[in-house]
Amino acid sequence: MLSQNCGASGEEQSGWTEEDWDCWEEHGYFLRRRAVPKFYILRLLSLMPAEADRQGALWNKDLSVIRSHPYMWDILLRYKVYEAFSGLWEQPGLWLYLEGLRIRGNDAQAASMQSPKIEGCISLLAQQVEFHYADHSGRRLTIAVEVGDLLIYASDKLVLLSQTSDLLPVTMVPAQDSEDCRSDRILFWNEIHQTGQHGRVILNELGERLLGLSAW
Repeated sequence: MLSQNCGASGEEQSGWTEEDWDCWEEHGYFLRRRAVPKFYILRLLSLMPAEADRQGALWNKDLSVIRSHPYMWDILLRYKVYEAFSGLWEQPGLWLYLEGLRIRGNDAQAASMQSPKIEGCISLLAQQVEFHYADHSGRRLTIAVEVGDLLIYASDKLVLLSQTSDLLPVTMVPAQDSEDCRSDRILFWNEIHQTGQHGRVILNELGERLLGLSAW
């Protein structure tokens, strides 16, 4: 089992370094330390079940309710999270991948999930995140993360083994030049607000663009 942490470690560092790209090419992941301040994570955790209960059907039900809470969106739309994905895609115009659009039968956003497939997660606690390589070699990879760290990985190269209840999924993909796609995202976002019970999410200009409410 390979246990390592390559990539950026400095809180003030921005963009992708040569070491980051080497890590991505060799191991298939990118680590951004403290992408989300610990305060925002602890605030979200105050709404969630205890760590031991964050699993199975009950946890999934809780998460579906929490996803409309402003505390959740304050994390997903953080600038450092966007900056990391923007560096990977090497372009500014991105959309936050909205879980649920494909469930409704609309897979328009899937067209922008280019190869390699990109997935990401924000750690809710200090832990060891485990993967195995998808090349059937039997090799495993362990990455030590702290609260608020962002981990982006190529899911066609690494298969996540860790318990996902302690990882908040987040993915950003290139925005589509399609008014139909943008209209679907606006409708989906409005539905989240209609079913939410926690007050309105206050969006800045970046947040509106990442959700597709405003064009890039």
